[in-house]
Amino acid sequence: MERYLIVAHGEDVDGIISAALMTRKIRKDDRNANIDYVFVSYSNQLISFIKLYEKVKIGSDGLHLIILDLNVNDGIRNLICNISLYCKDVMIFDHHSGTVENRDKLIACGNVSVSAYGYNSKISTSSMVYLEPLSGDFSSFVLSGIAQVSDYSETQCDIAEKKYGDDLQKIITLFNFLHESRDTHSLLVDLVRTLSVCINVFDELKYVIKLNDYARLREDAENVFKKSIDKVNIVLPTLRLEMFITAYAPSILPQKETLRYLRDKYRGKNYSGYFVIFDNPVNNVLFFKDHDSDFDATNFCSFMGGGGRDGDGGFSICEEVAIELFERIKGDIILSLTEYLGKNK
Repeated sequence: MERYLIVAHGEDVDGIISAALMTRKIRKDDRNANIDYVFVSYSNQLISFIKLYEKVKIGSDGLHLIILDLNVNDGIRNLICNISLYCKDVMIFDHHSGTVENRDKLIACGNVSVSAYGYNSKISTSSMVYLEPLSGDFSSFVLSGIAQVSDYSETQCDIAEKKYGDDLQKIITLFNFLHESRDTHSLLVDLVRTLSVCINVFDELKYVIKLNDYARLREDAENVFKKSIDKVNIVLPTLRLEMFITAYAPSILPQKETLRYLRDKYRGKNYSGYFVIFDNPVNNVLFFKDHDSDFDATNFCSFMGGGGRDGDGGFSICEEVAIELFERIKGDIILSLTEYLGKNK
């Protein structure tokens, strides 16, 4: 029996659908294959791969490792190369710039293959999985299109396709929000397996109920988020003024959608960017540039130990974020942003 381990981004539609499509591909080739999963968040990516390395050293003979929708930066690259020593092979599908930059060094590990196009190619990881191993499969085509729309909001689509992606993101966000119940992993596994055999998970009553649960939790969270929205003005030594919008967000709110809300609301008002601090278990800052600004949030996020793509990015907060800590954490980020702008403007 062949053994597979799928390591995927567990916080958004593209990561979950790409895992489902890969599951479909494996089952198509081998109905009896043993498939396990690891779901990674932005804030725990490094520790997840460290734990994976410790696990595979114990016993992973013949393991096929598949990594989906995860930005492979320098630190993760070295871990993957070490992990590959204990695996039959490693396959990576991704559309982040870090993976593109590290592709040759990853392949040099010997048994690692990399499909990486970069964010500017405007192709989701799910679309990559569909185009390569699953081309011609209609259900996979539909699901990859939903992931494409979810990851690239400018993608043309019909209303039903957009709504399905939004609803699926709500379910994924809810499952990650339930971290204290220790059910997140099993809930995400069940969702991936369901998507691997059917297109519309909302044909199942349990997911309709979860969607209603999400709606009740989200209403209170949106009120907290909107009350926290604040304007930040930074005057540089050159007397140039840089203006930003910041906010606090409970982790029940979808990360990208929340940032897009701010960017759409304040576009055309001369803001350079928008950053939102998400609370536990996300413990992450997401930072988007304004469409009309030359500010590069990706570079700032790299300066803060994170990364990103296409001018947007994120970085982790090394503590459990709560509303009581918002002002202090925001102040620390503003100090770092001021330092960064002073060096790069």
